[in-house]
Amino acid sequence: MGNSGGLRIAAATLSLACGFFAASPAQAAPAQLPEWAQSYRPGLPESQKARRQFYVDGEAGDDSRNGNAPETAWKTLERVNREPFRAGDHLLFKKGCRFMGAIVLDAVTGSPGAFVRVGAYGTDDRPSPVIDGKGNAAAVRLIDSAYVQIEELEIVNDHGEPKPVADAVVPKTKEKDEKGRRTECAGVELTVRDHGVLQHVYLKRLYVHDIFPAEDSPSEGRINRTHYGYGIRIATSENRKGTVKNVVVEECRIENTGHFGMVTSSAGENPIQNVMVLNNRFDRTGGSGFLASRILNGLVLGNVINRSGSFDDARKHGRGSGSWTFAAENVLYENNTFMNAKGKGDSAGVHIDFSCRDVVVQRNLSCNNEGGFMEVLGNNYNCAYRYNISVNDGARIKGVDGAAQEGKTLFVSGHCMQAPFGPFNSYFYNNTIYVAEGINPKFAITHSAEGLLIANNIFHLLADVKQVEGDQPTAKMEKKKNKGQKAKNVVFRNNVYTRESTLPSDLVIDDEGKIIADPLYANPGGLDPKDYIPGNRQVIKDAGIIIQKLPGDQRGLMGGVRVERDFFGNPIVGRPDIGAIEIN
Repeated sequence: MGNSGGLRIAAATLSLACGFFAASPAQAAPAQLPEWAQSYRPGLPESQKARRQFYVDGEAGDDSRNGNAPETAWKTLERVNREPFRAGDHLLFKKGCRFMGAIVLDAVTGSPGAFVRVGAYGTDDRPSPVIDGKGNAAAVRLIDSAYVQIEELEIVNDHGEPKPVADAVVPKTKEKDEKGRRTECAGVELTVRDHGVLQHVYLKRLYVHDIFPAEDSPSEGRINRTHYGYGIRIATSENRKGTVKNVVVEECRIENTGHFGMVTSSAGENPIQNVMVLNNRFDRTGGSGFLASRILNGLVLGNVINRSGSFDDARKHGRGSGSWTFAAENVLYENNTFMNAKGKGDSAGVHIDFSCRDVVVQRNLSCNNEGGFMEVLGNNYNCAYRYNISVNDGARIKGVDGAAQEGKTLFVSGHCMQAPFGPFNSYFYNNTIYVAEGINPKFAITHSAEGLLIANNIFHLLADVKQVEGDQPTAKMEKKKNKGQKAKNVVFRNNVYTRESTLPSDLVIDDEGKIIADPLYANPGGLDPKDYIPGNRQVIKDAGIIIQKLPGDQRGLMGGVRVERDFFGNPIVGRPDIGAIEIN
């Protein structure tokens, strides 16, 4: 991964109160973009003029008019959906208006120089137009479309009344759903038919919120039923050979959903290719902020995900990591902030679920996520956490408040819905980890791991680490099958610990060169990344080992194991410092 002058995303300096978050830029490294993303510049050129313009006015419009000017605007979404849009067409909704129903763009195809644009018009003192999809599967739906940009809209799709959490009871399981009632819905949905193609779709500055279907479904969330509402869903269906590729979601605000804020999911033969998730804000999602499932090439950059796994509405899932990958390949997380994730299981800042390859989590800020910080599951190959800052992650205690899993600082699991398998060649290096008194840090390291590097980290843990079981369905099977065995091909050395007694004597692997010292942070326990600039130059400066590929690892990491810049963008010259921040 070489540095690119294209996208430069700042890490966030944050107020992490339990209320709505505020974010402001801090110094951060320029994004080290993967090769596939370096030359990709999505979206509508600023200078592009419309070939035809269509206007929709929910107050004074009339569907019998031609729609070609504000004075002859259409009125309804029904009229919009009858128009066969062509390359270069712009469809504009009047600010301050609310439109009931759904925008459905089916087989709408623009071109690289002539995107089909859906946006807003009107004076700046009026709010964005609202597309209210109540009663529809999605408020905005694209099918088999290409070169489409959708921007500056507010999107809601709430099919039912909220239920206060104080009055929540576990709903009774229904043998079948009521006729005509939906068990899933989305704000925006991108999809394909069998053999169809959806590509070059750009979603920008959308406000997507209050996404709840009318009916609940069985779930493993906070209670046993969830209203599966998704802010943005990108999906192919089972038994289909359709292709979805080149999708960008940028500067959107997504909040208050029954389940995921955004999800990719391909049940067909092809993964979803080339997905960029840039500078978005996710808040109060019932499930995870973003699930990257079956992605080939993903870039998750500059996002803030707050309060995933929310349960402030009884329709919500109440469980979820800020983000996670599943059966994904070549995914880079960089310069994101993950905070306040909750749930009885998982609910880390970002975790790498099973069956992934080449997922790298670097230069992120992770705070107050009760499930933990670093989590890699089974059947994963060549994944890494590096140059991240973690503050007070992993406070959850199994058995307390319905928790099914312990929160963990480091979780390496063989779980993959079969006998424990892997993970293979997992790298954890140059992370800065702070856990305050009152939180018991916990490690769970599977016997089935093959290839494990833990080096150059600062474990500033004010209580001793506890070795715990993996809390996964395969944990008992793993313990029985591998009793007395340890992870293979382990490099565990050159980490800083604040206390001599930090690591337990029964830890399944041993740190061969631990360093006991106080890193002398500027403000330990603070919530600004600058609070974790070390003052202990003698111990930290140039004291890291040069990271190399694990013995026998022919692949290494996506873009290489050497990193050019630290969390803040400071160049790494010669030997690296220990932790995520280079001392000037």
